[in-house]
Amino acid sequence: MSGELKVTPTDLTELAGKNREAAEHLGTAGAATEGATGSVVLTHGLVCSLTSAALGSAQSSRDFAVREMQATSNSLAGRLDTAASKYAATDAHEGAALDQQMPPR
Repeated sequence: MSGELKVTPTDLTELAGKNREAAEHLGTAGAATEGATGSVVLTHGLVCSLTSAALGSAQSSRDFAVREMQATSNSLAGRLDTAASKYAATDAHEGAALDQQMPPR
């Protein structure tokens, strides 16, 4: 990879926001199939009990995956916010140190 990589606190904060937004959308997607198992049981009865059980298991797995992905996205957002804050603090600190080294005009 060539070229300079430039990262600003604003870039990091924007990425954090995108991760939080992704976590919210995951919750919406996770809810899309909510109630499907109950609907199959109500509309098809015992004849589809194995299908209902499989659907319930799949829904549980989906719910778990959604929660884990949301937690990961929110965790990354928090770390990006922390990085942005530390980046800005370091920049301010080092800028002040450089200002101290420059003779007045």
